[in-house]
Amino acid sequence: MNKWKFLISLLGGFQFGYTIAVMAGAMLFLVPLYQLSATQQGFVTSCVLIGAFFGAISGGSCAEYLG
Repeated sequence: MNKWKFLISLLGGFQFGYTIAVMAGAMLFLVPLYQLSATQQGFVTSCVLIGAFFGAISGGSCAEYLG
């Protein structure tokens, strides 16, 4: 069973890193398009992480409810 826990945590870390990489690539196009300041860039990037946090909480609750 520990092998599955390791695999799931590994995939979660990979997905987190992939999301950060996608945001870094997207920021190259978003900054000139919307003329974002450094503070606004940080806010846009952190919104992705906040969304992932709430998604993990709601996903855990759904998994617990559905079994």
